[in-house]
Amino acid sequence: MPSKPANIKKNLHPLNKHNSGYDFDFLVTKHTLLAKFLINDQQSTRIDFANYDAVVALNTALLKAYY
Repeated sequence: MPSKPANIKKNLHPLNKHNSGYDFDFLVTKHTLLAKFLINDQQSTRIDFANYDAVVALNTALLKAYY
């Protein structure tokens, strides 16, 4: 059985298109409000999933981008 690439998250389904993380640059083009919730640190860009408004903005961007 082939091993998973190192950047694949273990808790997501193998076919999930976001296994390697979210493309926040692309998602911000679909829902500009998301930019207000982005946290840039040295390793990556992320959002605070404990922040309800950030999660709503991310989900809105995902829906606009892919559905």
